[in-house]
Amino acid sequence: KGRLKGRRQFLLVALLLLLLALAAEVVFREGMQRLSTQLHDAWQRAQPRAATLEPGVAVVDIDEASLARFGQWPWPRDRLGQMVEAIGRHGAAVIAFDMAFNEPDRTSVLAQAARLRQRGIVIDPGIPAEQLDNDLAFAAAIARYPVVMGVALSNEAGHALAAPVAGIAHAGTDPRQYLPDYRGGLGNLPVLSEAASGIGSFSFPPAADNVIRQMPLVANAGNALYPGLAVEALRVAQGVPGLQLRSSDASGEHAGGAPGLLQLRVGMLDIPSQADGSVRIHYSGMPHMPVIPAWQLLESTPPPLLGQLEGRVVLVGTSAIG
Repeated sequence: KGRLKGRRQFLLVALLLLLLALAAEVVFREGMQRLSTQLHDAWQRAQPRAATLEPGVAVVDIDEASLARFGQWPWPRDRLGQMVEAIGRHGAAVIAFDMAFNEPDRTSVLAQAARLRQRGIVIDPGIPAEQLDNDLAFAAAIARYPVVMGVALSNEAGHALAAPVAGIAHAGTDPRQYLPDYRGGLGNLPVLSEAASGIGSFSFPPAADNVIRQMPLVANAGNALYPGLAVEALRVAQGVPGLQLRSSDASGEHAGGAPGLLQLRVGMLDIPSQADGSVRIHYSGMPHMPVIPAWQLLESTPPPLLGQLEGRVVLVGTSAIG
């Protein structure tokens, strides 16, 4: 009887210790995570990555000055096609759009003609549809050059997305169990997706303090693996058909720590991955990266700066407030 009582006391103490450990994990987890990010930020400030004098990336910025010259956003898609043509003619290795085009362009002549027909006014211009439909004009430009279209993965906008272009092979456990999982997202019109050389996600989960410290290399949406926009741009620039993911158990045993992803290979580049398929960013500030206002691409006499697009990954985005 005494032995049974002692065993019960031992089990009770063990249970209490387990509960205390679990409580400590809940209470101190947030503090430990906060300490970890503070240490990471301090390291970033103390040892920023050395800035490359000739970075392989340039940015075309749809900025306030561009909107002042060419009107409010969204611009007609045929104008974006003109931008693609200008960037492509200047020898960009790949053009990646950090935005999505999920609805038809309402400024197309065809769209306006449809509205007029609803009022009993019929217009038959008798010219090719590509000259009347801005989306077709944009798609034609996309098809002529190596272009990556962006998609926004989301659980709120769970629309079906166009299938990813990149084939993804994996060594080890199926990576889907480690990756961020989304129902769908916000993509592009089918005519644009079909013309593109690649499709990449520009989504990232925000940190609690809204500081961007890491970016996903690949994510799962609707049971399909979508590379990040940067990864897909690197793939298309190198002209390779797919990517390779390596999990921690690829060699038959975990390589220390929690199971997850270890590495992503895109062409000749091996990118170390965190367990959830993301990469921590070591910032340099990119002080030598060319940033070209979009309006300069649409001027009749391009400035000498446009020569800096040759051979680079060109990201098209916007800094305009609106």
